[in-house]
Amino acid sequence: MYRAFSLIVLTLATLSLSAPYGAEAATDPIADFCASPTALADAQAQRECQDLVALQASNAKIKGEKDSIEKEVKDIDGQIAIAQQKIKVQNTIIATLTKDIGTKTVKINGLQAKIDQDVDSVTDLIQKVNQQDAVSVVSVLLGNKSFSDFYIELDTLHALNKQLTNLISEVRSNKVETESEKQSLQDRKDKETDAKVAIEAEKRLIDRKKAEKAALLASKTADYTVAQKLLTEQKQKVAQIRARLFKFQDGEGIPFGDAYDYAARAARVTGVRPAFLLAIITQESSFDSADSSFGKNIGQCYLRDTSTGAGVSVASGAARSNVMHPTRDVPVFLQIADALGRDYQNTRVSCALSYGYGGAMGPAQFIPSTWALYAGYPSPSYAYVESKDRIRKAFGFTSPSNPFDAEHAISASSLFLGDLGAGLQTYSAEKNAACKYYSGKSCPTNPTTKQQRDIVAYGASVANRAIRIQEEMIDPILGK
Repeated sequence: MYRAFSLIVLTLATLSLSAPYGAEAATDPIADFCASPTALADAQAQRECQDLVALQASNAKIKGEKDSIEKEVKDIDGQIAIAQQKIKVQNTIIATLTKDIGTKTVKINGLQAKIDQDVDSVTDLIQKVNQQDAVSVVSVLLGNKSFSDFYIELDTLHALNKQLTNLISEVRSNKVETESEKQSLQDRKDKETDAKVAIEAEKRLIDRKKAEKAALLASKTADYTVAQKLLTEQKQKVAQIRARLFKFQDGEGIPFGDAYDYAARAARVTGVRPAFLLAIITQESSFDSADSSFGKNIGQCYLRDTSTGAGVSVASGAARSNVMHPTRDVPVFLQIADALGRDYQNTRVSCALSYGYGGAMGPAQFIPSTWALYAGYPSPSYAYVESKDRIRKAFGFTSPSNPFDAEHAISASSLFLGDLGAGLQTYSAEKNAACKYYSGKSCPTNPTTKQQRDIVAYGASVANRAIRIQEEMIDPILGK
């Protein structure tokens, strides 16, 4: 199950490199959360992350289809622009040809008028010649003109007749040529008009295709909008789960009801009373009576120097020594952080007291070397070994044990306290278990040093707090 879900998470991380996350995908907190052991250990988180993967895949598919249609529409717009340009060119050609045809028509009309005028002149001359041919010699003799004058006039008429005939022939030839040119222009105009009509028909076809694609694009865009909304809602669901699961490890605490449920389930395995277990958690990481939450104080230092175990204060950034034991705990802590996908430099741990070392992790405040004994990090390699993860096997967790996870931490603390004798459920047994939890030793009977007095005070405080938690908080739940 763990391996299969890891593949799903890997898919989620891959999908998040593209839209709907863009450039932020490499550091997407939702994808990081879904890949985290905390999410892998939570059934609801697994379901919601799987749904998120499916929605992202669906969203990416719809977006791809939408982008493809948009590209087709863009290509069609290009085709329409080309067709419109072609039509514009054809209109220009047709307009030029129409103008040229008009010019030729005017010229032809002028030539025809010239022919008609010259024909009238020739007709007059022919009539005059015919009249002259019909004149008798007696008429000539009786007239005022001499024979020589008569024949000179007649020769002139014949010469003009010949010139006009030649002119008419030339004008007719020009008219025929012009009409031929006009017809040629008309033929060209017809061809260009046919070409324009064909282009317009092609454009209408393209316009219909665009209308169809535009309708499809509108539908796909609507689908994408819905998909984006569903994806956003799913991200919000995962983010809410993330906030719930991570707030314990980030120092925000968890409700008393959740802490009690975890402690009660652990008690069925270890025999350690929930009241005593919650008293340990309260002693280690506080209980806030204002909102009835556990686990807000999970450490005030960060490890910085892995060779010396030095670090800094979370609040001020001031240097702090002995934050973690450099040889006993640092190597294990680094391995745990790496296995859980955490940044060790930004993971809260306890600061050192006036003596010894700090470095305790999570709400149950396990030091790394102690956690390793229960969570499958055997010395000296500190590599995680699932078969040696006692916490996981005892409580049936599906992911590596995590000291920063609320349920894991409470369950591991119950297991540890059971090993220390708290399962006897007596005041003395619980007090001694608390002292061992704190120092590794039973409560000193005659404390003489500050450290010994602190150990005794810790044990007594936990044992007495367990009584109050049982009487004031748990018994009312159980109806006692």
